[in-house]
Amino acid sequence: MAKEIFERNFEREIRHNENLDLSLFKKKSSAKTYQGWIIGQFKKAINDKNQDVAKILETCYYKYVEFDELRSTARLRIAGWKGKGEIPKEIKRIISKKEVNLVIHALNLCRNASPDEEKIKTRDIAREYCILTDLKENGNNRELFDKDGFIWENFFGDRQLHPHLVDILNILDYYCVIHYYRIGKAQILKKIMDIQLILK
Repeated sequence: MAKEIFERNFEREIRHNENLDLSLFKKKSSAKTYQGWIIGQFKKAINDKNQDVAKILETCYYKYVEFDELRSTARLRIAGWKGKGEIPKEIKRIISKKEVNLVIHALNLCRNASPDEEKIKTRDIAREYCILTDLKENGNNRELFDKDGFIWENFFGDRQLHPHLVDILNILDYYCVIHYYRIGKAQILKKIMDIQLILK
């Protein structure tokens, strides 16, 4: 099962009477980045003894850090699959927010096409995803579409495409956007257009 990983190794020193994270003083405050600019303004507010502004900037800083962590990638720890004679191992994949949003779009298209169906087949999600991304061949240069339509077998049999889609569906399952059934179907729980809407 997919599981999010957030690496936040902040050493926080809290001044209890002011409730501010003074470890921000240890960070560089280059104005070349938005994050650095916030830190610089935070330090200035502390020096000016403007606690209200400092608290707002502190909140903005950690909100930005959280957003930045999830803005472009979702890091997953995928449990290793243990088969006969296999040693369990950890697999890490990096998935962009854009890819997650494309799958969300594909799910919504499937739902609109078959509003009476409670569950959406993974093969239908894969078809819409390939159309949205203009993906026509798998990693072995086998066509994903012919005159009869989408060739699910060529998508499913690819060592990259199918696991990658499953990882994204696991992300959406984790955030309760869908319930992903391991039988190859998904049920939409929340209709959204952008993953960022639930990462705030």
